[in-house]
Amino acid sequence: MYAEAEISNYWLFNLVENHLEIYSNLYQSSQENFGYQVRQIVLPNQVINLPNFDNLLLDLTEIFPVVNK
Repeated sequence: MYAEAEISNYWLFNLVENHLEIYSNLYQSSQENFGYQVRQIVLPNQVINLPNFDNLLLDLTEIFPVVNK
């Protein structure tokens, strides 16, 4: 759905598994199927750059709750 709408990146904050999923690199197959070539998992203790904003960082410790095991 997102790939078909030509959204180049989309982020899924997976609160069940406590990580961020980033989908990127759009593709369209010869059968008119749309999708993403890359799925990146970012762990809750990591800091990442925001796409298209080289100087902006997102600290995932600010998003995800601390899980004590």
